[in-house]
Amino acid sequence: MNNRFLIDFILVLFCINILFSIGCGTLCGKAAIKSYPFTIKIYEKPPDGFYPADSIRIYGTPERKLKDGTIFDYINGGGLVYLAHGLRETTHMVFRDDSGDQLTVDIFDMGTRENALEAYNDDKICPTEYIPGDIGTACKAYHFEPDFLLYFHKSKYLVYLNTNNDTHQNVLESYASEILIRIPEEDD
Repeated sequence: MNNRFLIDFILVLFCINILFSIGCGTLCGKAAIKSYPFTIKIYEKPPDGFYPADSIRIYGTPERKLKDGTIFDYINGGGLVYLAHGLRETTHMVFRDDSGDQLTVDIFDMGTRENALEAYNDDKICPTEYIPGDIGTACKAYHFEPDFLLYFHKSKYLVYLNTNNDTHQNVLESYASEILIRIPEEDD
């Protein structure tokens, strides 16, 4: 009789462990998205002429793996420079238009306003030779034909946008302005 009780007990523990693992994985993914509700609004209102091409990807740090892994699952060794500036989380969104052109948005939570500014001013992230821009705030733009990309920062976030077709430069800049408005001013 003791053996039957032990087997039942182990089976119950095993089931609880499985349910906890499934629940934790689901909650962790939702918590990552829920903690930044403005990203959902950005994703749900794509740039003019574009639609979401994939789900929102959420990457953490090596110490805090999130829904889609760590920064290294997204940008390999290039993540080191972001981590050096306090990176906590990366939200990655991809949009496409009917011709297959792509627009990418990456939002890097740098932990503090100061870290975001330092990352923006780091030439390993934003090279020193850029096209100055204004999307409602200063931004650094780059034209590497056929790509056009830009960076800006607000609050504790460093934001990167890219299009693989430079004819969409105006769409990208307009969308960057919209994202800027959606990012809340937060106390660090």
